[in-house]
Amino acid sequence: MDGAGGPGEGAALALPGPSLLMRLTRRLLRLRGRLRGRLRGRRGADPEAYRRMLLSRPPPRDAAVPARLRARFAVTEATVAGRAVVTVAPREGAAGGRRLLYLHGGGYVWPLIRPHWWLVARLVRATGAAVVVPSYPLAPGHDHRDGFAFLAEVWDGLLAEGGETWIAGDSAGGGLAVGLALDLRDRGRPGPAGLVLLAPWLDLLVADPEARALERLDPMLSVAGLRATGALWARGGDPAEPRLSPLRADLAGLPPVLLLQGTHDVLAADARRFAARLRAAGGRVGLVEYPGAIHVFPLAVWTRESRDAVGRIARALAPRA
Repeated sequence: MDGAGGPGEGAALALPGPSLLMRLTRRLLRLRGRLRGRLRGRRGADPEAYRRMLLSRPPPRDAAVPARLRARFAVTEATVAGRAVVTVAPREGAAGGRRLLYLHGGGYVWPLIRPHWWLVARLVRATGAAVVVPSYPLAPGHDHRDGFAFLAEVWDGLLAEGGETWIAGDSAGGGLAVGLALDLRDRGRPGPAGLVLLAPWLDLLVADPEARALERLDPMLSVAGLRATGALWARGGDPAEPRLSPLRADLAGLPPVLLLQGTHDVLAADARRFAARLRAAGGRVGLVEYPGAIHVFPLAVWTRESRDAVGRIARALAPRA
């Protein structure tokens, strides 16, 4: 495998761009943020006020599985530790029994949204794999302890079924995917065949000074907002703990990684540092940077960048001869 199609060695692969639709999407997001004055990622300058707001809201609920997705694919729903786990698979069955455990983003406080289902549908169609989507517990009602305990049960269930399983995640879900792989490694448990990371949040402290400069380009996230939700997820723990901030972890022994990252994203600097540290630890990583792309751009399924990302994921998951 190489950096163009899947995890591999070498420097980051930068692509031409951005596409017209990506530029328009970025401008619309910035305009929406200005009009509302309160994009999710821009909240959190006052962590305690943010916490009170989150505690006073109705319990967050994941977006329902769209009817069109149910009509096109085999959708099964299960309960693990009292929480929903949805599996979306080709009607003829997953090719080779392959699975992708998908952990959604949302700063550890926001639920899965409808565009996540759009991306799931495209991943099932492109890879032929079953995509498993767990509704993991969110802050501030829960924290990382609850999250990892729940995902450990989900993982044990997948292991019992056999077959090859990758772990994917976007944003907070990307950080959680790496944290879960580290947790499995440290407990001597079988881990994933590989990781697919979409603009992962790899340091709850967002400590890289370059993140402040990237704020000017990012229409969605802010350092203050990330730090506020990160503190809620850590809740009494050390936010620099390796499972919570994998950028700071010993990365030896991780499986191959495909990392897809937009450049107009506060988290871009940490993605580059993570790839460099993983290579230094002897790991295999393909970092693909999309110029001008927004945070978690694969959710913008109408763009060329999203289509390219899905194609790369499909090649990474393809069975090897």
